[in-house]
Amino acid sequence: MPKKVESLRIISGTLRHRRILFPTNGTRPTKDKVKEALFSSLGNINDKVFLDLYAGSGQMGLEALSRGATLSYFVDNNPECISVIKKNIDSLDLNECSCVLRTNDRTALENLSQEGVKFDIIYIDPPYEEEHYSEILDDISRLSLLNNNGIIIIESNHPLEESDYPNYFITKRKNFGFINLTYLTRKEETL
Repeated sequence: MPKKVESLRIISGTLRHRRILFPTNGTRPTKDKVKEALFSSLGNINDKVFLDLYAGSGQMGLEALSRGATLSYFVDNNPECISVIKKNIDSLDLNECSCVLRTNDRTALENLSQEGVKFDIIYIDPPYEEEHYSEILDDISRLSLLNNNGIIIIESNHPLEESDYPNYFITKRKNFGFINLTYLTRKEETL
């Protein structure tokens, strides 16, 4: 049964201070200070389309909607996480601007590409023991899922190296103890 976690809340925007449910299955929430630093660094996200990959509770996509994003997609393959995300969306009355997909990461990206969806912001935060960023970033590039001037943010427990991701530039890094945020933009394709 999902439970409320006192520290899990929307921290800014139109839904500021609203509490949200969080799965009890060991999913790791993004800390408020990390969430605040990430969204502050993005600036105005009005009218942006956001992808919360490995969504857990959906807190990042919900925060994006609170701060002005037009649409958030939530992807997770865990049934409890999907149930919690849907309850959070219902409780915040965000059904019109949310899309929830219960599937694995790579299948979700393929399906979104087939539907012609493109993102302005993609947030990637897999379980640390299941990190496979290269494959995911290759899929995002191959499927052209990132809009021009779009950004990808990866949360990881170690710094990432640009040499590992030949289709992307690392534009920014932020460190919060063992939590690392890496911001990437795609390189222009050469003809």
